[in-house]
Amino acid sequence: MVAILCASGIGKLVSPTPMGQQIATWRRLAVPKALAKPWAVTALPYGELAIALGLLLPGIAGTIAAVAAVILVAIFTLLVASAVATGRGVPCHCFGAASAPMSQATVFRNIGFLVLASLALVGHLRGDGPIDLALRAPGTAAIALLVVAAAALSAWGFYRDDADLREVRATQEYEQQLYRALADQRDELEVAYVRHPVPDLDVVTANGEARSLLTFLTQQAGLVISLSSSCSACQDVIDQLPRIRKRIGSIVAVYALIEDGDEFQLPGGAEGVIVLRDPQRRVARVMRLGNPGAVLLGTDAKLAGGPVKGSKDVIEFVEDIAAELRVSGLLA
Repeated sequence: MVAILCASGIGKLVSPTPMGQQIATWRRLAVPKALAKPWAVTALPYGELAIALGLLLPGIAGTIAAVAAVILVAIFTLLVASAVATGRGVPCHCFGAASAPMSQATVFRNIGFLVLASLALVGHLRGDGPIDLALRAPGTAAIALLVVAAAALSAWGFYRDDADLREVRATQEYEQQLYRALADQRDELEVAYVRHPVPDLDVVTANGEARSLLTFLTQQAGLVISLSSSCSACQDVIDQLPRIRKRIGSIVAVYALIEDGDEFQLPGGAEGVIVLRDPQRRVARVMRLGNPGAVLLGTDAKLAGGPVKGSKDVIEFVEDIAAELRVSGLLA
């Protein structure tokens, strides 16, 4: 159990998942909104390492750590089981950025972890903590330590070469190239740009599901375009949606942000554009989006460009993004 907690904690610190992805994953796992926050995501690996250290201690300290381990693993097992049962097979990022989508195998793995945590608790309650056993049988303890170390090293090597890790790195690389390209453009214009965090506010999908805006940024950057069917200036941008989708849609997802209750309809050829309803225009107000307006969001849950206002500026903004993506080699 100590090795598992250490692998989990160190993996998160050495190969961290972008904050936006991690928060979005927690939200999709039905973690309470009050806990699905950056402070909790940051604290988790340190908490795992603290529990791992506590499990090595004798007496009441080891028992408390074992109880904490059982509670932590039980909570995550329930969350994972619920996610798999309802088809929310998102990556869990349990051991850092490399992670396959959750499946029944993940549930069984976590059940195994829960059994190990429970055995650790039973051992501590009986006074058979790791230090106690090492003092009574140092040879056996040394062999067990070598086996655990070898298993941990093998697991590390497997995850190091895992295809999911390569995919994550490729995604992070193209995001970094995009940010560098946009930063170069801003340097040329001598304009200071602050990458504000994306607000953790809910939008409503076409099927009526309320989701945090952050959940749309787990795999791909997003261009959010604020529009209204009653806005005459928006019509030029609405007519351009098929072209915008074609220009950058292979790299950047395109979202039409519409006020709840608007009778907005996508034009023909714009089926790849995702319509999101913005109840009471909370997202638009916080992000200072007019109609029409646009902002580029990164997978790290921060602004990557914009916001811009006006039909001309929105269309030019898209062209600037496409041009920078071509310069970076991300678009042909």
